[in-house]
Amino acid sequence: MLPEVSSKMLQYIKRNPDSTIEELADYSRVSKRVVGVYIRELREEGKIVVKKVKQKHYYSTSDCPIIKKKRTRKFTLEEVLAGEM
Repeated sequence: MLPEVSSKMLQYIKRNPDSTIEELADYSRVSKRVVGVYIRELREEGKIVVKKVKQKHYYSTSDCPIIKKKRTRKFTLEEVLAGEM
């Protein structure tokens, strides 16, 4: 893996959680196929995680607090709006 491209992608994902392959390709100035190769390697290294919504994949860093935080119960709308999640 080219360190400058993968580190550039990782920094972009850290600053922009839920990034898509299209966004990463535009930012890195490489094809979506090349981004896919880097994404696969970063996932295998445990540096990023994927969230799948219908046909779209969204990438975030594995240290993202939203991803690491496990919910043990459901929250009410009032708790969510108050930021008590």
